[in-house]
Amino acid sequence: MADEQTRNLMLSKYYCTERALEVKADLARLQAEGNELKSELDSTTDVARQTVIRQRRSYLKRRNDELKVEREALARELQTALDALKSLAPSLGAKKKRRPGWSIGPNS
Repeated sequence: MADEQTRNLMLSKYYCTERALEVKADLARLQAEGNELKSELDSTTDVARQTVIRQRRSYLKRRNDELKVEREALARELQTALDALKSLAPSLGAKKKRRPGWSIGPNS
């Protein structure tokens, strides 16, 4: 039973981590598209095109808000899974201790 619970928590942790990266990429993509549309809106004089751009920007704003809510939910779920993993098996949730003098990157 504990093994199955640990497995489910690990899967939840993995899913939340991977999905959070996808959400981050989507947010960046939406931001870039929104900026491009804003520039185009400022430069165009065609009323029909302005209407289409405004509709698209409105959709992008709604989608951006949805993704931010999802990102917050993923962060909460990830924290819950990490806390549960730590309580089940402290060694699973703990970070590995590094040997003195060994570093992997500039922020290590």
